[in-house]
Amino acid sequence: MATAAPVHSGMKTAVRASSSFLLRDRNFGFYSHPAIRIGDLARCTIIAALALLMTACGPFSGSAGHPRDEAIDWKVPSTPDPGARQEFVGLYRGQDVTARAEQELISRCMTTRGYHYIPFVNAAHTVEWPGFNPISPSRARSDGYNIRRLVDTAPDLNEKLLQTMSSGEQKKWNTALGGDENGLKIEVPVPEVGVAMMAADGCVTTGRKQLYGNLRRWLKNSYFADNFPDLVTRRMASDPLVRTLDAPWSNCMKSLGFSNVSSPIQAREAAEAFYGKLDSRKAFGEEKRLASADATCEERGGYATRRQILEDRYLTAGLHAYATLLGDIRRMNDTALTSARRVLSGGR
Repeated sequence: MATAAPVHSGMKTAVRASSSFLLRDRNFGFYSHPAIRIGDLARCTIIAALALLMTACGPFSGSAGHPRDEAIDWKVPSTPDPGARQEFVGLYRGQDVTARAEQELISRCMTTRGYHYIPFVNAAHTVEWPGFNPISPSRARSDGYNIRRLVDTAPDLNEKLLQTMSSGEQKKWNTALGGDENGLKIEVPVPEVGVAMMAADGCVTTGRKQLYGNLRRWLKNSYFADNFPDLVTRRMASDPLVRTLDAPWSNCMKSLGFSNVSSPIQAREAAEAFYGKLDSRKAFGEEKRLASADATCEERGGYATRRQILEDRYLTAGLHAYATLLGDIRRMNDTALTSARRVLSGGR
């Protein structure tokens, strides 16, 4: 008898967020780096890696032991550090290797529990700073914002596997993978983000523990790193220079027939939204049309250069404000990379 289409949620990580920006998980199978934005910015929801992980956002005003940490001082310099973007990207050194190892560990764990799991393998991609990056008119005409490549990921083989199971078997498979939905949770405050929670059991948790050791450390560090670009954007949004830059760009876009976007970031979000409303071919066409207008307006008046310098000033401020935490993230990921290489060579 046919069953309803399965929804394999795997590890469910709830987050009480301190604001409405997106929280992401970069370490589950398909590497959901913050540069990968697939129509999810407004929903505080991301479905990552085979739709196996869900992160939900909600209001959080802080509580005892879980401060919002909004008072941290960001001293914005008059000029940015020249290597600021490279410093951020360096946090993710070897992420493709670590992601493959995590998938291998999940598969081993599922096997020991009597279940089949197909590791998700995604094509390697370049990690870059996920904030504002200028786009040339020629690239915009041919590739748009390059969103389609990110949307058209590898097929979900576990989805097909689940379709062969009864609803009861699906539930057991999900529990083995992501833990008991009503079971114990690991909870940790994340500076300027909120409180992140993850299941204390399940093969996703088991795999991460083998790679990273201290799961509270991993949860805090990974969620902070993946949301750090949004902290930069949020801090910068209140700077009067942003409105000064965006106003002529917006007027330019209106002259080209796009009156519903007020900034290049909003234009990119609008392009992502096409993929939730249209088929891939039509969405790609609309994406290229919008991106071409955006690129034209970014070139006028030196918008792209001035916007990038302003963003890099705030990025520099954030890197300095959180230098200790970011240093711990780098050390954690470097240690995990060593473990990942051992796992992929057949070790444990």
